[in-house]
Amino acid sequence: MDRRARGTQHLALPTAAALAYFEITGHQVDGALATQTREILCDVAHALSILAPIHVMEGSPAMPRELTHGQLIGATFQRGAQLLTLRDGTELRDLTIQRHDLEDAVQVLKEAGILGRYAIDTRRAVGRD
Repeated sequence: MDRRARGTQHLALPTAAALAYFEITGHQVDGALATQTREILCDVAHALSILAPIHVMEGSPAMPRELTHGQLIGATFQRGAQLLTLRDGTELRDLTIQRHDLEDAVQVLKEAGILGRYAIDTRRAVGRD
């Protein structure tokens, strides 16, 4: 896969949120998906959605459709970023982000120190003893 094609690759949003968390804090999230871990992934997904386009896979065959900023206003990520509930109650699954957008957003988040609050006690934040 060439570099440009790799950048346009769609990643599942929960995976992208976990990758972003690791890139920023240097710690992996707990694979057991404890409640606090799911909340962290939702927070990271929210931060990513402010900085980069989020897509939902729809149709057959599944094709990515970019969510509008208007759809994201008032929406909440749930279940470790596996579900997005829009303000009208619509639930969306199969959320993705393109790799190049993820990389750009991670750079901004690193520079802003936005996830620094999780780095204070990362063992607790990721559900480890």
